[in-house]
Amino acid sequence: MRSSTNTDQAGSLRNFSLRMTRFCRQIKRTRSNCQEAALKHLFFRFWADQSGATSIEYALIAGGLSIVILVAINSLGTTVSGKYQSVSAALK
Repeated sequence: MRSSTNTDQAGSLRNFSLRMTRFCRQIKRTRSNCQEAALKHLFFRFWADQSGATSIEYALIAGGLSIVILVAINSLGTTVSGKYQSVSAALK
């Protein structure tokens, strides 16, 4: 028995194959030219897709903020360590 994920993948591959066959018929190319044209079409469609741009931007912002926080904590830690050392020396 197949799981639903395998069935979905098989269905999407079949769907992709049918779309590429229709695409080749529309542009009336030979098989090798059709494969090249289909790859170009797929690449340019991927390049123009903006659906993941927002999540990538948020990830970059989060990464930048984490670097700023780490630098601030590191410098603050050095300052606090110096204060503790001076207090320790004064108590001795």
